[in-house]
Amino acid sequence: MGSESPVDDEKPPCPYTTGFKIAVEPYTPLPPFGGSAYRGVSGPKAFECHVDIQEYSQTRFCIKCLEGNKSQGSSSLPEEPAGLWPSLVIDSVIRGGDGAGAQVVACHWDNDPNAVRYVAKIYDPLYYNYWGSDVGLLTDVVWGAARDHSVEAAAYEDLEAYEADHKNGTESIRGCCPQYFGSFSFNIKLVVDGITYTRTVPLILMEHLDGSTMRKLIDSNLVPASDDARVYSYACAIKSYLKVMRAGVSQGDFSPRNIFFIGDIESPSLRVVIFDFNTARVFSRMSLRMTPPRTDGVAWAAEPDSQRVFQDWLPNWFYTDEDKRKSEVTRLWYQGCGEIQG
Repeated sequence: MGSESPVDDEKPPCPYTTGFKIAVEPYTPLPPFGGSAYRGVSGPKAFECHVDIQEYSQTRFCIKCLEGNKSQGSSSLPEEPAGLWPSLVIDSVIRGGDGAGAQVVACHWDNDPNAVRYVAKIYDPLYYNYWGSDVGLLTDVVWGAARDHSVEAAAYEDLEAYEADHKNGTESIRGCCPQYFGSFSFNIKLVVDGITYTRTVPLILMEHLDGSTMRKLIDSNLVPASDDARVYSYACAIKSYLKVMRAGVSQGDFSPRNIFFIGDIESPSLRVVIFDFNTARVFSRMSLRMTPPRTDGVAWAAEPDSQRVFQDWLPNWFYTDEDKRKSEVTRLWYQGCGEIQG
């Protein structure tokens, strides 16, 4: 096959747009699977190899997976009547569209008079990228979407449990990641050749944040002019990342696009949020369980080879002047935005 996905005229436009209403119910995710961290735990897979996938459009592939896939999460209220829960209404799209992977939207409950906003992350394989440019083949989007949901839900579950046990202590991780409100699912219809299929799609619900990612500030040419502000905010991001790790989750993709700033970049009260846990290692759920590492934060923050991904944010001297790098990271590390214990 060439370098493109098969023609897919049967795929409906992505429905997750402003005003779309989602009738959800609580949903118990699969145990996390995929990759060496979760070896031995299987997820849904329609075919044993990529060769078979190449014969199907994405729509047909998702339908094919409905036929034999019994590996899935489940409603935690299987005997309750439909409509027990209110619906979620999409207010705006944060990241979405065909081929975007998990759809990320701002939303509210339709029965909430205050319309409090949340963020929903929707794992619908029909709108994942079907063409794997890295392998030159079509990819198992059903497996990929279920894997993303299983790992991310597990990460948030463990982080919420950790915070419940440490919320009044010095090892609280409050503010380091979005607050988690649970895993849900909904049914969505797909009509092909006059036949109506029902697909169950999972989502997670999280805190809605007002601020900006580091990546967006870089792309918008809004990187702070002050060297202190750049190194300080970077150090705060390291702190949040390591606190989450010590709580039992290695986020797995520490980069500007997954770092969210709330408040004044130079303020001691700056909140730095780490998000996007679909590739995380959840230590309590791994095949070989391990204790979270106790990384020396200052030393790691001052290691240039480990932080190349931040070159668009950090001053040039961070990568060229070792003495200045170490002294400035150490000075700004203790300026604010929370401390790491131990």
